[in-house]
Amino acid sequence: MAGPISPELWARASEILADATGSPPEERAALIAGRCGGDGELQSLVERLLSQHDRAGVLDQTPSKELFEGPRLPAGMLLADRFEVVRFLGRGGMGEVYEARDTALEDRVAIKLLRPAISGDAAMLSRFRREIRLSRRITHPNVCRVFDVFGEPPLVFYSMELLEGVTLAGYLREHGPLSGDAALSVAGQIAAALGAAHEADVAHRDLKPGNVFIGSLAGRLHARVLDFGLAQSQAEGHTVTRTGPHWGTPGYMAPEQWLGGKAGVAADIYAYGALLRETVAEAGEPPWRAVIARCLEDDPAARYPSIAAAFADLSGRRAPRFRPARRWFAVAAASLGAASLGAAFFRFRQWRPDAGGGVMLLLTPIQNATGDAELQGLGPLLSEALSQSPSLHLLSGARLQTALRRMGREGGGPPPPAVLREAAMREEADIVLFAAATRLGDEYTVQLRMEWLGRHPALAETVWKRDFTAGSKSDLFRAVHAAARWVREQAGEASADLSRGDRPPQDVTTSSWEALRLFADAERKKLAGDAEGAIALFEEALRADASFALAAMRVADVRFSRFEWSAGYPAWRRAIELSTKRQLSTREALRIRGLYAEDLGDYEAALSAFQVFAAQYPKDYLAHFYLASSMAHMGRWREAAQEFRLALACRERTFDAAVHLGGVSVAAGDLDGAAWAAAQVQGLGQPRWAALLDGMLAVCRLDPTRAGAVFQALTRDVDVEWQSRAWTLLGSLEAERGQTATALRAFERALAIEEQRANRPAQAAARLALASLLRRAGQPGEAERHCRQALVLDASPSTLLRAGSLLAGLGFDAEAAKAAAAIPAGIPAPLLEVARLKLRGELELARGRAVAAVGHFRAAARFDSALNPPFSLARALAAAGD
Repeated sequence: MAGPISPELWARASEILADATGSPPEERAALIAGRCGGDGELQSLVERLLSQHDRAGVLDQTPSKELFEGPRLPAGMLLADRFEVVRFLGRGGMGEVYEARDTALEDRVAIKLLRPAISGDAAMLSRFRREIRLSRRITHPNVCRVFDVFGEPPLVFYSMELLEGVTLAGYLREHGPLSGDAALSVAGQIAAALGAAHEADVAHRDLKPGNVFIGSLAGRLHARVLDFGLAQSQAEGHTVTRTGPHWGTPGYMAPEQWLGGKAGVAADIYAYGALLRETVAEAGEPPWRAVIARCLEDDPAARYPSIAAAFADLSGRRAPRFRPARRWFAVAAASLGAASLGAAFFRFRQWRPDAGGGVMLLLTPIQNATGDAELQGLGPLLSEALSQSPSLHLLSGARLQTALRRMGREGGGPPPPAVLREAAMREEADIVLFAAATRLGDEYTVQLRMEWLGRHPALAETVWKRDFTAGSKSDLFRAVHAAARWVREQAGEASADLSRGDRPPQDVTTSSWEALRLFADAERKKLAGDAEGAIALFEEALRADASFALAAMRVADVRFSRFEWSAGYPAWRRAIELSTKRQLSTREALRIRGLYAEDLGDYEAALSAFQVFAAQYPKDYLAHFYLASSMAHMGRWREAAQEFRLALACRERTFDAAVHLGGVSVAAGDLDGAAWAAAQVQGLGQPRWAALLDGMLAVCRLDPTRAGAVFQALTRDVDVEWQSRAWTLLGSLEAERGQTATALRAFERALAIEEQRANRPAQAAARLALASLLRRAGQPGEAERHCRQALVLDASPSTLLRAGSLLAGLGFDAEAAKAAAAIPAGIPAPLLEVARLKLRGELELARGRAVAAVGHFRAAARFDSALNPPFSLARALAAAGD
C-alpha cells in the first residue's frame, strides 16, 4: 500500500480489526469482506493489520496451555550457581517471574525466565540479549533496573530489581481510574521514565499499564516503568526483528508500529496517550482530553515532539525562569552546611574512603592484647587492605562516633558488641567486623569475628569466625592480607574483583610498625577534633617512613580543611609525589588527584580524574558523587543530576546524593526532579533535609510564605546545628524579600548559636551576612565592624573575598586591599586567582573605574565555579553602561 493512510481510513480499519480479532479465526475472512463492502483499499489494510496482530500475539500473549501449567522452577532451585528461587510471582507474555535471593550479594531480586519459544530461537535470543544491554543504559528512579542476562536455553533468564506493589493494571482493577493529583503525579513519573530512556537513545515500544509498577514512596504513589527489554536503540535506527511488526501490545501500538515501520519516540508518545486514556478518570476533560488526542494522532509528526512536551501541556506549567538571586539562593539552600556541593563533603576529615556500592561494613576498633603498642597500627593496616575492594564500603570512625553520640553512648570505654551492632544498624551497615590481636611467645594471632546483622542488635543473623596466625611480627603483614581477602570472600565479592584490588597492605600503607602506630594515634586525634595534634603525629609518622603517602595525604587534607594554604599546598605536592612512588590502589590514586585539583579550584582537572574513576569503578558511589560535584562546579547541571542518580543507584539507602540531586535539579530548572529528590530524602528517614529541600522548592515556586514556615519550623529543632542552619536560611529568605529588620534578627540568632558552638568559620559567615544587610540599611560603621571581626575569625579565601568586597563597597579601600594581600601568593591555584581578581574588580568598581572592573571580573569568570553567580560582573557591566 503506497502513500499515507488517511485518518478516516485508519479509523474504519481499526474498528473492523477490533471486531475481527474478537471473532473465531474461521469467521474472520467473511466478516472482513462484509464489513469492507467491496472497498479494496480498506480490505487490504485490515487484512494486513490482522496478519501483523497475529504475529505480535505470538510474543505478547501467554499460550493458553501455559495458563494451566504450574511454575517451571521450584522453590529452592539454584540458577547460575547464584540465584536461589524463593517463590513464583506471575506469568506474562515474555515468560515467568520469580522472587529470588542473589547469594553473591545477599540481596532480593526478581528474575524473569523467558518462554521456550523465545529462548529456543537463536536469532530471537540474540536480539533479546542485545536489547537487555540497551535497557541497562537507563538509570532513573522511575525505571525498574535490569541487571544482567544469565543461562543457556532452555533456562534463560534476566535479573532485575524486585519491586513491592502491583502493576498499574492491577491497581486500576482494584481501585479504579486515577484522578486529581494522583493522576498527574503518576503521569509525570511515567513521562520522566520515558524521557530518561529517550535521552539514552532508547525507546520502550511496549508501554501499557501492565508494564508500569505502582508502589509507595513517602506516602505517595511511586511509578516504575518495566520491561525495557523490548527497547530499541534510536541511534541504531533499525529493527532486529526477524519478520513482522515491532513487538508491542494491541491497543497501545501506534499505526506505524502496526505497519512494520520505525517504532521510536513517537510510538512511545502514542502509547503514553493510550495509557492515559485508560487510567485517568478525567481523560475526557481539559487538559487531559487535548493532550491525549495529540498523543494519539495517526501521523507521528503531528504528535508531541517529546514526552516532556506532552507532560508540560498536561501539568500546565513549564520550568519557571528564576531571577538569578532566587535560583542561586535555592542552590545554596540545598548545599548549606555539612552537605556542601563540593566533594569535600566526603573528605578524609569526615568519612574514610568508600569502596563502592556493595556491602557496607563496620570495622570496630581492634583489641590489641599483644602488649606491643606498635600493633595499634593493625587497625589502619586492615582498614586499608579492605579498602582496596570495589564492592565493600567501610563505615568510617566519624560516622560510628556520630551514631554513638546520638545513642548517648559516646565515651566511657569501649562499647559492648550489642551497642556497636545497634550503631552499625543505625548507619545502615550490613556487616560488623570484630578483630583482636594476641601473642603467645613469638607467634601472633589475628582473630576475626564477622557478623551479618539481623533484625535486632542483640543477635547477629550469621556469624563467621577465623584466626590468622603469624610466625613473627613481620609476618603479620601476610596474616592481615589473608584476613582481608577472607572477609571479602565471605562478603560475596567476585573473584575478578578480588584479584583486581589485592595488593599487600604494607604496599598501600607502610612496612614500618612505628609509622602505623603513629598514624593510628593521629587518626584518633583527628576524630576528636584536635587538628594540630593530628598533623604533628602524621608528620612524625612520615619521619618514621618518608615514603608513607597516606600520611602525607592526611597532612595535606587537614591543612587544606583549615585553609592553611601556604602549608597545605606543598603538603599536597608532597602527597602527589609520594603517591607516584608508592603503589597505592588505583582508586586511591584517582581520588588523590581529583580532590587535589578540586581543592585548587581546577575543576577541569578534577573532572578528568573523576571521569576515569567512574569509568573504572562504575559501581562505586563516591566515583559518581565526585564526578557530579565537578560537573556542578562547571555548571553542567543535568549531567551532574544524572551522576547523582547513578550514585543513588549504587547505594540506595544513603541520602546525601539525593540532597545534592535536589540542589542541581533546581539549578537545571527541573523542579519535578527536585521534588522527587525531596521525597527520596524523606523516605530515607531524613525529615530535616527533606524539609530543607521543600523550603528550597517553595522559594523557586515564588512561595515565600511556605518557605518561611518550613525554615521557621526548623529553627525549633532539638539539634542546635540545625537551628543555626535554619536561622541562616530564614535570614537569607527575608533579605531576599526586602525584610531587612527580620533578616538581621535571624542572622543574629544564627551568630549567637555559632558563638556557643565555638565554630569560627560559621561565626565569620554570620557576621558577613549581617555586614551585607547593615550596609543595605545605611549603617556602614556597624557593617565594617562585622567585616573586621569576620577576618579575625577566619582567613579562608572565601571569607577574605567576601569581607574585602564589602569593605571596598563601604569605602574602606585600605582594609579591602589588606584582605586582598592576605590571599596566599605563589600558589598556582585557580581558586586563589579568582579571589584576587574579584577583589581587584571590587576595588576598581568602588573607585569608579567600571571598565577596569569588568576586565577583572571577566578574567575571574573563566576559572570560577558555577556555584558562584556572576553578580559582581553584572554590577560592573551595569556601571559601565553595558
